[in-house]
Amino acid sequence: MEIFLAFPKSLVKQAFFLKSCLSPTLNGNDRNISGVILQYHSVVAEKKSSMAYISPSLSVSARDFDKQMLFMKKYYQPQNLTNFIKKYKDNAIGHRCIFVVSFDDGYRDNYIYALPILKKYNIQAIFYLTVDCIDKRPPWPSELRFLIYKTNKTLLNLSSLSVSLLVDDAANKESAYNNLKKMMVRMNCSGRESVLSEISRKAALKISDMKELDGLMLTWKDVHEMRAQGMEIGSHTLSHPSLPFISLDEADKEIRQSKDMLERALDAPVEHFSYPNPGDYLNFNKTLKALLEEAGYLSAATSVPGHVHRGDDPWALRRKGIYRTYSNLASFNFWVGRETSQYPPVIYGRGRE
Repeated sequence: MEIFLAFPKSLVKQAFFLKSCLSPTLNGNDRNISGVILQYHSVVAEKKSSMAYISPSLSVSARDFDKQMLFMKKYYQPQNLTNFIKKYKDNAIGHRCIFVVSFDDGYRDNYIYALPILKKYNIQAIFYLTVDCIDKRPPWPSELRFLIYKTNKTLLNLSSLSVSLLVDDAANKESAYNNLKKMMVRMNCSGRESVLSEISRKAALKISDMKELDGLMLTWKDVHEMRAQGMEIGSHTLSHPSLPFISLDEADKEIRQSKDMLERALDAPVEHFSYPNPGDYLNFNKTLKALLEEAGYLSAATSVPGHVHRGDDPWALRRKGIYRTYSNLASFNFWVGRETSQYPPVIYGRGRE
């Protein structure tokens, strides 16, 4: 009896894992799925419990990323995004579910740790870049988090937002960061930069502290090399705003100029886009989709969880966000293959239409 009780959990876990090692269309369950787009941000050498510039949950270790790519290559069909878009538009998807790997923001660890693994398994990922951050410091959410986590102050009094925030321990720092991000994500670029400038002054970090932000983002040299090695490059705007909450003219600038700058630098078309800052609301709408189509993009990726189905809107592609919580391969596989039916259909109306 004791032996029986010692093993059920392990056996059930293994049985589930083996059974679920089938991509969604391999097991005969036709759910009209064309494929799955995996959404990554950061790949690091080791699992770190504390990272000042980015939430550790947004990163995966190189070891876990390697295991995930090996698994996907074995049970799914790898495809670059351009070919995938064409296949599912033409209804030319085969029986084996396609997967696409995508990265948002443009952290340099994508080049250092992710690129060699992608090459190892011959997987062509797409990297959505925040163009103003190439060769510079990270997007504003990363700089905000860095300032909050690195300051030795215990209280930040911010006149620009009329708030006072405790930052005396890790819990209060995380709370302050989340509250500030929710407020700043709805601002235009100039308003956001003004608030960030005040936070920087009040945090009173040394110049040597701020140098930690240098070298975190991809360089143009890295981008050229990644593209030369078969990777696709897409736009993630110029400055990482939440597009529904800025003016139409500013949104148009973020969409068009980021595309133009990348195309001039790479001497190649840039046809794919990723909406920044999902938060607790949709970060796109019908007006923005129309702007993207007019600008010449073929697709736009959201952070709405789910698979890509036949007939889906190419300017509102769902993705499966991959975070540290999926470091266990069984959990990763369950999340990737699972239909996220609890999420409602995409509904517009939040933010500016």
